[in-house]
Amino acid sequence: DGIHISGSPFSISVNEASRVPDPTHCLAVGVGLKGTLAGFAGVFTIQARNEYGVDLTAGNIDFRVLVTTPSGSSYPSAVTNVVYVGPCKPQCEPYTEPCGPGLYKGSYLVT
Repeated sequence: DGIHISGSPFSISVNEASRVPDPTHCLAVGVGLKGTLAGFAGVFTIQARNEYGVDLTAGNIDFRVLVTTPSGSSYPSAVTNVVYVGPCKPQCEPYTEPCGPGLYKGSYLVT
């Protein structure tokens, strides 16, 4: 008790975690990421995360969706939407939709 480790005390840096999403750490999942049929919505969820992989919970991130053909051409007429879902609300029934801090629901429609 009271004995220092060699080289102590140690100097450390503590930084506030970034509130900016990092595309390399955000996670997108859902069947809509594989494709859909014309006239049917493709849906997916996005978990917003910063450069350290920490979930972002503010709900004010402007995610953009780009819908492309298998050859890489864009669909300029695709209608896209991404909305903040947020934390799960207390309820008696099981959740039927994904929910949680930093969670967004995305969709697109190509006609």
